[in-house]
Amino acid sequence: LRAIAAFSVIIVILFFVIIVSCLLSDGYAQEANKAPTLKGHNHQAMMDMKRNYIKTNFEVASDREAAFWTAYDEYTEAEMRIYKEQSQLKSQANLPHRGDTTALTDEQILQKYSINLQTKKKLLVAEEAFFEKLKKALTPQEMDAYYKCEKKFLRMAVSKQKEGRLGEGTR
Repeated sequence: LRAIAAFSVIIVILFFVIIVSCLLSDGYAQEANKAPTLKGHNHQAMMDMKRNYIKTNFEVASDREAAFWTAYDEYTEAEMRIYKEQSQLKSQANLPHRGDTTALTDEQILQKYSINLQTKKKLLVAEEAFFEKLKKALTPQEMDAYYKCEKKFLRMAVSKQKEGRLGEGTR
């Protein structure tokens, strides 16, 4: 279980890296007849792509499927709430959501990174709660398969983000 917990922390960190890379991109675009391409800070689009990938590539026994998706949806809703709170805190503090920080005062820089750290802590708490729900909803083998599927999505997303084509071929 320590290995699964450590793996969960790695997944949270990788997901955060993906979100940050999305924040560093310019704008959000979607072409007709194509999957969404992330550019900007549209967390919902990223989470939708992740959900679709998991739904397509992760198999769970039908008697555990509803419990899994309920836990998953609660977790992603918590993530969205946390990111929204982060955005609101940065807006209230008159901090940029992304980009150059050279114009910020020392106090603003510290505040920005303090908000980012608090966000990471909240995300970890949400991940731990999700992990506990997964332990009740899935078998250990299914949990392992889920985390492997999620890791595969994250690797694919990072690779495609680097290539500038996130959203294409997520199956």
